Amino acid sequence: MPLDLPGHEHTVSAAALEGDNLFVRLIADFHVATEAAAFELHVSKIEDASAVVAYLHRAKEANEYLYVFERDQFVVLSDESGDEIELKAEAIRIKLDKPNAAELGQFLSRAREAYEQEFKASSAALIRLRAVQELIAEQIRRLEVKAASHEPGSTAAVLYAQQIQFLHRIHGATEA
Repeated sequence: MPLDLPGHEHTVSAAALEGDNLFVRLIADFHVATEAAAFELHVSKIEDASAVVAYLHRAKEANEYLYVFERDQFVVLSDESGDEIELKAEAIRIKLDKPNAAELGQFLSRAREAYEQEFKASSAALIRLRAVQELIAEQIRRLEVKAASHEPGSTAAVLYAQQIQFLHRIHGATEA
């Protein structure tokens, strides 16, 4: 019988081995448009438990995304680099859950980090945009000086006027 496995990236919140029974709690990566979610894997009589636990602890320490899926009647955990481990066990039970307070705190920390990174990138982009606007304004000023030294209606004056008009359009587009 197929398991109802959530199909997005998760991070390891907890992993514990008691005898040959494994408990794994995974939390979905938080995206603004999605509801925060967690799920637990209760694995009975797992094979190669030490390798699975090592894999889970490594993923938790690295805060690495894991993808959970079924293949050939086994649950498979796969990390971002494609390394996989199969959960070979007598039984696997899944419990969907809501994130706990500590996990929600992690969501907030990651959201704040993302916000700060976006703020820095946005600030740097705004500085570059202002520099481009200044270059355009300076080029307009230079062309106006050159255009003033030519007879109105002359070929050079018309070309300068066209360039000035085009640069004004570009400058206006950067302010929108």
